[in-house]
Amino acid sequence: MFRILVTFCLTCLAWVLFRANSLSDAMQIYGAIFRIPLSGIHGSLAAFGVSFPTLVLMLLCVLALLAADWFIHNRKLPQKLNNTLVLRYAVYFILIAVMLLFGSYGDGYDPQDFVYFQF
Repeated sequence: MFRILVTFCLTCLAWVLFRANSLSDAMQIYGAIFRIPLSGIHGSLAAFGVSFPTLVLMLLCVLALLAADWFIHNRKLPQKLNNTLVLRYAVYFILIAVMLLFGSYGDGYDPQDFVYFQF
């Protein structure tokens, strides 16, 4: 798990070089990534438009994913889902409900603002 996290972080840092207009812009971005703001992490999240309840929701979702990953690898969940029809459809229903509930990204969400639509 640690190697996956390190690879992900290094890949994200490398993407900065491809997205920046120049090397000096990339260095400014790296400086902003690793600089700790004086207002603390709460102030820097507010600058990005992330409220505290949204942060808590994101952390809960990450914990849920980690728990699901652990459960799948240690408890043989795919075998249980294949053997139990009711459990499988319950999982499908929960996943669809979560997608419908969290599929909207707020009042200011515009799908055309997505980064891949800017090319």
